[in-house]
Amino acid sequence: MINLPNSKTSIRKKEKFVSKGKGSPLVRTKKPEKLKPKAALKKEFKLKQDLKITNIRSEHWYAVPVYYIDAEDGSEWVAVKSMGDVEEIALDEIKECFDESGTEGFTSWIIENNLDTDRMFEDLSELMNHDIEEGVFKSEEAAEKFYREMVENPEDRKEFITEDQLKDYVDIDELADEALKADGAGHFLARYDGAIWEMDNGYVYWRVN
Repeated sequence: MINLPNSKTSIRKKEKFVSKGKGSPLVRTKKPEKLKPKAALKKEFKLKQDLKITNIRSEHWYAVPVYYIDAEDGSEWVAVKSMGDVEEIALDEIKECFDESGTEGFTSWIIENNLDTDRMFEDLSELMNHDIEEGVFKSEEAAEKFYREMVENPEDRKEFITEDQLKDYVDIDELADEALKADGAGHFLARYDGAIWEMDNGYVYWRVN
C-alpha cells in the first residue's frame, strides 16, 4: 500500500536539479531573480550609483517606453529598455537640434559630407544662365565650371547661399546617422557627463543634469 501524505506541510514544491558532471550529485539551482523595471532600477542605483530613487515615472518618446528618474540628491536620469532605444532617441534629438539651430549646431565637415551640391547647382542654374546672357563668362563651360566649384566651396557659396537656405540642402537622416557614429549617443543625451550606463537586464540609462 502506498502511504499518501496526510498534511500539506509534507508536500514539497517541485525544484529544478542539475548535475555538475558524471558521478556528481544533483545540485539544487535557484532561478535568477527577475525584477520589474522600476524595482530593477532602484536596485541598480543603490548598488552602482549609491543613490536612492525618490520618483520614477514612465512615459513614451514616440513609440519608445522611457523612464524618467529623480534621485534624492536632485539628479535626474533617463532609462530605456535597450541600446537600440537609446540610438533611436539620440537620432531624434540630433534632428530636433538641426531643426532648431540649423547648420550652426554642427561641425562643418559633417555638413559638407551630407550636402546635396548637385541639387544646389541645379537651383542656381537660372542665375548662371543670366550671367551667361549678360556676358559675365566667356563661355557656358566657364560659367558651369565656376558654379560647380562655387557650390563645393563653403566660403565661395556664402555670396549666393545663406545659412538658412543651406539647411534645405542637407540630408538630415544621413547627417544624424553620421553624427551619432562620430560622437556617440552620450554626447547628445547624457548632458551631464556624456556617460551611458548599461544594466545586467539590458536596460540603459544616463544622467541629464
